[in-house]
Amino acid sequence: METKETKITLGLTIGWILGVLAAIAGIGMLFTEPVPGILFILLALVVLPPANRIVKEKFNISLSGGMKVVLVIIIIGVAGANMDTETVPESNSIVTDTAPEVLESEDGLVNTTNKTEVVTRESVDTLKTES
Repeated sequence: METKETKITLGLTIGWILGVLAAIAGIGMLFTEPVPGILFILLALVVLPPANRIVKEKFNISLSGGMKVVLVIIIIGVAGANMDTETVPESNSIVTDTAPEVLESEDGLVNTTNKTEVVTRESVDTLKTES
């Protein structure tokens, strides 16, 4: 019985790394942003070595290294164009918790209360320019 020798090449290593990362990203994005999620899963199928082997066996189609690079660039570009880039919150305020305030009443009891401050970006910018 003859054993088949497997060569570990740079293309194979990059294919596995990029394929696994694209698959994880695609599955993660599938429910929040479906189009980029599907495109990242497609990207994983293009670069993962087992997927390439199955396509070659079933359809007798094999992609060259250069063609894979072009497809990766195109798929990443299209997925990036379809991603939602609006990550800035619509509200212009920042809520911060301050240290508890200790209040002593007339009868000697100590009460602590937490204060919450709402700081707007304009007031932060004003404080920066005043300093």
